[in-house]
Amino acid sequence: MTTPHTPEDRFGAAVASRLPRTTLLRESYRSLLATGRTYAAFTKQERAYVERLVDRGVILDPMSGYGGLMMESAKIGIDSYNLEMNPPQHLWQVLTNRRIAERMPGAIGKLMSIRKRNVAGKRTVCSDTFFPDECYDLLCDLLSAIEDVLSSEAGLKREAKKFAAALLLPFSGRLCCCTPGDNSAHVKEGGICVLKDWRTDFHAYLEVLLQFLHRVSTESQSSRHENYNGDARIFEFPKKRFRSMLTSPPYPNHRDFEAIFRPENELLRKLSQDGNTISFVDPSAVIGTNIVSRLSPSTPTVPSAIKFMDKISTLKRTKQATYDDAVYYFPYLREYFAALESAYSNVSKAAASDFLGYIVVVNNTHRGVVVPVAEAIVDIWKKLGFSSRIEHAEESFHLGTKNPRAKGIRARHTEYVVEVRR
Repeated sequence: MTTPHTPEDRFGAAVASRLPRTTLLRESYRSLLATGRTYAAFTKQERAYVERLVDRGVILDPMSGYGGLMMESAKIGIDSYNLEMNPPQHLWQVLTNRRIAERMPGAIGKLMSIRKRNVAGKRTVCSDTFFPDECYDLLCDLLSAIEDVLSSEAGLKREAKKFAAALLLPFSGRLCCCTPGDNSAHVKEGGICVLKDWRTDFHAYLEVLLQFLHRVSTESQSSRHENYNGDARIFEFPKKRFRSMLTSPPYPNHRDFEAIFRPENELLRKLSQDGNTISFVDPSAVIGTNIVSRLSPSTPTVPSAIKFMDKISTLKRTKQATYDDAVYYFPYLREYFAALESAYSNVSKAAASDFLGYIVVVNNTHRGVVVPVAEAIVDIWKKLGFSSRIEHAEESFHLGTKNPRAKGIRARHTEYVVEVRR
């Protein structure tokens, strides 16, 4: 067996030994707990840009995902301001914020000492929903127990409901009826949930979470990180507050970004309807959603996006491809570019007079034509009166991803860093 060399490798190996696959936690959370990274993770290149902004105060990330910027900036003592629309991703940020992470061990210790918990009446349950009554009742009891403990802890009791939801959510997949989707990040509604030994698995989850939060606390050099749940297109940012920004938008890869956490979002909606937790923004229309029925008829206005839409509309296609473009791809791509325009227009109001920002983005393709996301972002910020340019570009080939047969330009992904200045 190969010995892990890096701290991340050693920590991941230690977690794996305590959190086997039989705990049935969802893959995204297993990865987050093991390494702090998962789908759309923070890269080494992005870490270098954090260091460029070290003397410019609080860094803004208006599309902050799992909080990668917060984690990296905390390590070198920079504070951050993070906005994320998808509630599960926002709650992961809340849970791993150093200010919360260093207060959680006492609460987790108390939770681990509570041995008498609701006992499931069945060993397994089969359902065509994510959370049948047996599973939902267990999760509600757990949420209530967590909230009771947090309500007695200094620094946690004021927002005990939110922190309880943040602590419960990574474990909720263990009590979920779901089956794997067409890629590792997605699942389908319905399946079999094994209720036997769920309490043992919850205890194992708390042990690993305790280790992870300890690591966050010891590695972080700053703790003033703000985390908000909201839509960058309409969120009320502090006016002209930020001198720096590092962010990355969702990419137009025809996936529903809400669906990555569909079970967790369903649980949060159900809990909110029953008055058991706080409410969150509706993530059903996150930027990049591929559910076109949710989209409003929007049209991009910047030159690169218009040119791209005109080009793909004149391609020679089969009858089926023409139909698919008309009812799905064209509305999806138009809305994607229009949503970016709306978001960055709103974000720009938060930029100070000496603003410097970096936006990391990947261009992919549609029917053999490069989708010009980076170019569109440059155009958007220029239209808003900023100086904007592509500061760095690096080409890579991703074979064996969702379409392992992709070759040539269809497999080519180029990562860009867009620089924005005022």
